[in-house]
Amino acid sequence: MRAKKHALKWISILLVALSLGCGLLPFGSEPEATTAPEVTNEPTAGAEVEAKATDESETVEAVAVEEPLIEETSEDVKPLDREAALLKLRDTMRRVKSATILIETDASLTDIDGTVYAQSGTGSGFIIDESGLAVTNNHVVTGGRSWKVYVGGESKALNARVVGVSECSDLAVIDIEGDGYPALEWYEGDIYAGLPVYAAGYPLGDPEFTLTSGIVSKQKAGGQTNWASVEGVIEHDATINPGSSGGPLVTEDGRVVAVNYANFDLNQQGVSIQYRAIARDEARTIIERLREGEDVQSIGINGQAFWNEEDSISGIWVKSVQSGSVADQARIEGGDLIMTLEDHTLATVGTMEEYCDTLRSHDPDDALDVEVIRLATGELLEGQLNGRELAVVDDDSDIAESSTDTRPTGSKSTPEAEADEPTPTPVTPPTATPPPPTGGGLGAFTLWGSNFWGTLGSGGEQWYTFNSNQETEATLIAFVQNTDQIEIMVYLGNDIPVWPPKDANLVPNVGIATKQGNRDGNDNTVEFIWQGPIQRDTKYYVRFINRGGATATYCVITRPDRYDCS
Repeated sequence: MRAKKHALKWISILLVALSLGCGLLPFGSEPEATTAPEVTNEPTAGAEVEAKATDESETVEAVAVEEPLIEETSEDVKPLDREAALLKLRDTMRRVKSATILIETDASLTDIDGTVYAQSGTGSGFIIDESGLAVTNNHVVTGGRSWKVYVGGESKALNARVVGVSECSDLAVIDIEGDGYPALEWYEGDIYAGLPVYAAGYPLGDPEFTLTSGIVSKQKAGGQTNWASVEGVIEHDATINPGSSGGPLVTEDGRVVAVNYANFDLNQQGVSIQYRAIARDEARTIIERLREGEDVQSIGINGQAFWNEEDSISGIWVKSVQSGSVADQARIEGGDLIMTLEDHTLATVGTMEEYCDTLRSHDPDDALDVEVIRLATGELLEGQLNGRELAVVDDDSDIAESSTDTRPTGSKSTPEAEADEPTPTPVTPPTATPPPPTGGGLGAFTLWGSNFWGTLGSGGEQWYTFNSNQETEATLIAFVQNTDQIEIMVYLGNDIPVWPPKDANLVPNVGIATKQGNRDGNDNTVEFIWQGPIQRDTKYYVRFINRGGATATYCVITRPDRYDCS
């Protein structure tokens, strides 16, 4: 009997303990914490739970009650976080805009036939110091006689001067009048494929600030072009257009990853346009020297690789010479073709690679043997950079127009050698000659002139040229029959110093015609139109390619106020 009472006593104590334990749980809740170790498959936590006493399991259950509250709070904050991130991005890009500049250059250039012409152009850049030091591309400012800068989209034009340039790295530092400017800083993190970036600038000379987004698509890309030989290049897919050159490529926090300098439209089906920028490491190293007034990998020319395979001639076409530079002291002139440097034949594949490799292999004050052909006069000259001036070693008036002989070899010539090899026939400003009717050759037309017609076989291409004269905007409308697979591209004449180009797919274009509605009312035709800003007194090329399977017939209208081919 005493044993029964003793047992009942312990049972009562146990029931009280259980009731107290259940009282800790929320109403209607299940003790999920005791089963959590099994769901998460955490063996250590499971072992601890099995070993815990009843009062310890109560603590675990109490913690489990807090978890839904934490999750609900997190969900409530997310929209606010996104909004805050967008506001931060907006403020950051406004800061980028305030330090991004539009540059207008007034230049005097010499064609390869000796014709001197004025050309104005625009580009972009960004300020790196509050004193007004700014970075841009060499090809934006080189050859200029004066430079005007517009800061952060403002309408007030400011004067600027060139502090230092690098012909090979396509970089320049300019100094804007005044001080107290906002400046951008360099990105210090890892640059990798997939890094989100934004391209800032003023494409096509538009004074409205433009910003496009993308990612770094290639960490290391090729940097060989006909105007530069850049060693450190990245590829990205943030759209840049002519006029974006020199603008910054920035991260989401507004720090500079690279300097935009080129886009390549290979005009191949399935191949997208490639956008390239000079990577931070190369750019920053060169810029530190430029801002101190030093020219890097430069002799003082506005140069472009010139290559005519048909006439077996190549070299660096000198479009202008900087006064007082190494090239000027050697008596190199605008329109000259530098054929060899230190006995290296230049531009053998249509790029600046050999020229820049030679400069990079020598100190700036080294004497370098140079061989030049002056196409306008037919003179072959030899001399040295940082040494003896150029002197005529052969004078043959036929050299500027010969098309049957071969040019002198890349080796150094002697005064007795005959320069009886050909030079390319210079491309002169066009006249209003009738275009070829069936494709091939080079036709010409005038803006605001008469309509013209042509036919183009499947896979064929046809080129035309025109001069802008005093026009600042051009409109070309083409009505095409028998196919809608016509491509029409417009090129700046300076980018094609001699026609036909070796590989037009490597030449950057300034615009591509787009397919539009059919405004001539003919159901059998497809309308293509290109309209865009152009530079005054400048030569342009237009290229037609028939990608369709049938012979195309087309009519081209050269004025915006007419939409029929009558």
